[in-house]
Amino acid sequence: MKTYLDCYPCFLSQALSAARRAGASDDQQRRIVLNTMQELTALPADATPPQMAFRIQRQVRQQTNSIDPYRQAKDESTQQALAFYPRLTEKGKVASDPLETALRIAIAGNIIDCGVAESYDLEATLERVLTQPISINDIASLRRSLSKTDSILYLADNAGETVFDRVLKREAAG
Repeated sequence: MKTYLDCYPCFLSQALSAARRAGASDDQQRRIVLNTMQELTALPADATPPQMAFRIQRQVRQQTNSIDPYRQAKDESTQQALAFYPRLTEKGKVASDPLETALRIAIAGNIIDCGVAESYDLEATLERVLTQPISINDIASLRRSLSKTDSILYLADNAGETVFDRVLKREAAG
């Protein structure tokens, strides 16, 4: 993963959004955005977006004394995803290729990331991901790997998304 110049405006937007979610005053918001600009000027060329996001989130927590500016968004996205769960499991059950469908469902769940986007359309994303070709399709390799293992380490990065991941974890576990 590489940080491109196109990422810079998103980092600034993320800083402002996180500050507002944390209840920062206008003055705090301004300081957070200005500090983010300073961080960007010092950002090493080989830094990744998660490294910069970590810096942004750390300063928002420090300046606002908010342990988790995204707590409400996490709760809401998890509730929204849980409402989808029965439909997700049904799609997996009736699929001609349950593993591929479960993988696509997990991919669709990645749209849930309030650090990147303020809003998203789960329904439209799910339908799009279920029908579009997968750009890098290594499902055959995944199948082989799954047949040779007794355990799987699955890393999740966003609340709500983990509900979509359940379908894949169940299918992969066999």
